[in-house]
Amino acid sequence: MKNNRELISKIKDMSFEQAILRLEEINEMLSSQKINLESMMVNYEEAQLLKDHCQKRLDEAKMKIDIINKKTNKSNS
Repeated sequence: MKNNRELISKIKDMSFEQAILRLEEINEMLSSQKINLESMMVNYEEAQLLKDHCQKRLDEAKMKIDIINKKTNKSNS
């Protein structure tokens, strides 16, 4: 699906903060229930991709923090 690829590419280039803002927008749209079912499904799919992107970014940050902490602990020993 062409749109899905474009969406994945767009999300991949987003910062964590941009992705969170977009998730908040989607949450507001879905919560309002003022959109049709098809639009809800499209927005839900985008939200899933954004969630996965944010989780990946968080995991990467945690790994970096763990590495820094290990280096700091070794130099303090």
